[in-house]
Amino acid sequence: MNPPRLRFTLRAALIVVALLGLGMGLLDLGRLRGVYQARALFHAERERTHRQTIENLLARIERIARDPDQAPAYRVIKSLQAKNPSADYHAAMRDKYQLAARRPWHPVAPDPPEP
Repeated sequence: MNPPRLRFTLRAALIVVALLGLGMGLLDLGRLRGVYQARALFHAERERTHRQTIENLLARIERIARDPDQAPAYRVIKSLQAKNPSADYHAAMRDKYQLAARRPWHPVAPDPPEP
């Protein structure tokens, strides 16, 4: 008894190629999502570090100075607490990469230079 003969048609080949391409594309999107999540985590940590450094400096000046409001360094650091360009930059990058991780098929703009 002869085994049944399988026909390999052009249609079958095209379907196989399309399914392989779809699978590879989904794997690539998963990899990109992981990359974007790692970048979002990096920028979240850098933002936290910048904000924590300002808090630590303010606390140190408050402990040392008799009247911290009169100390010039205290006023400068207090103004940095309200508007911290480095922390704001990392917060924006964190938000950008969190969005990119949710939608890895969208293009991501290049990062602006760090302040």
